[in-house]
Amino acid sequence: MAQQAQELTPIADIADVLNSENARRRRSRWLWVLLLVLAVGAIGLWASRQLAPAGPTFESTVVSATDLEITVTSVGTIEPLDEVDVGSELSGVLIEVGAESGETVEAGKVLARLDPALIEAQVEQARAQVKAAEAGLVQLRAAEKLALQTRDTSAELARKGAQPQDASDRAESAYEQAVAGRNAARAQVRASRAALRLAEVNLSKAVIKAPISGVLLSRNAEVGQSVVSTLQAQTLFVIAQDLGNMQVVLDIDEADIARVRNGQAVRFTVAAFPHRTFEGTLMKVSLAPKPMRQVVTYEALVAVDNSDKALVPGMTASATIVAATHADVLAVPNGALRFTPSNVTPEPLEDGVGRLWVEAAEAPPSPVLVEMGATNGRLTIIEGEGLTPGMSVLLSEVRP
Repeated sequence: MAQQAQELTPIADIADVLNSENARRRRSRWLWVLLLVLAVGAIGLWASRQLAPAGPTFESTVVSATDLEITVTSVGTIEPLDEVDVGSELSGVLIEVGAESGETVEAGKVLARLDPALIEAQVEQARAQVKAAEAGLVQLRAAEKLALQTRDTSAELARKGAQPQDASDRAESAYEQAVAGRNAARAQVRASRAALRLAEVNLSKAVIKAPISGVLLSRNAEVGQSVVSTLQAQTLFVIAQDLGNMQVVLDIDEADIARVRNGQAVRFTVAAFPHRTFEGTLMKVSLAPKPMRQVVTYEALVAVDNSDKALVPGMTASATIVAATHADVLAVPNGALRFTPSNVTPEPLEDGVGRLWVEAAEAPPSPVLVEMGATNGRLTIIEGEGLTPGMSVLLSEVRP
């Protein structure tokens, strides 16, 4: 029996070992389950925080003290101050052209000549008519003198009874007719002389001369070209008197015309000199509208010093007119005056009154009413109680 007991002892030890191993496995399994539950909980908490709606954040700007310039922009063309169109009042064929585009010409220089043959013939004809009229006048003066003598003789004889009274009356009538004929001949002489002067003037116009000194901008004439003058002179040349002083012809939009007046400073650029800014002075604003399709504009002239001859007629100018300058004023970007928080329904404002929003710590933004002044399209002048330079105001709302 003792031997049997000794044989059973190892079997019991094996059972104990197996039981302890199973216990460790169970504890390890529960530990992994606990860790998995904790991980799932942490992930859920993180996800809930990420998905939870966040409150809005704001982009802000500051109220600044600045010098504000109010401007009006426009586009125009560079033109000479004094420009003369030279043409021909006569019809004919050009037999000479003596000037080229870009050439500097003096007043009186011959630019072109028309064929004078026809006009010279008209001059000769007019001179002949003058001589004929003058000869006719001499004859009628002699006839008048004879009629006067006959009248006086007839009147004397009628008083003495040597001839009838009706003969004296006929002599008187003949004399009056002679006087009338002499007056008509005198008028004919004046008319023929005037016709001669007209023909001579036309002959002088066959030579086309420069009326002023300047630069020849354009030439529209060639030798052999037929010139036809109808209701107005045909333009053959264009002369600019002085390119040292130019003008910019601007078209001002009707929305800006109230802010534009004589004497305002103007800055402009041209494509030929993109990095150079030219300056001028507004010298004239026309009140006559220029309808262009559905847009109404007004013409404004800007005087420009062009001593260095950099500007050339016909250039396109992009101009900025300085309508007003405000020194050391409080201003904010226009976007700050347009902004309203998304969860706020603002009350309507009166004209000229604006609303700014100020962000407070741990409190919703609060409104500040201001009076709006002039604007340059980017900044607006503001006035109001409590406004100070550097004051932060809201510009926009940023959501995640």
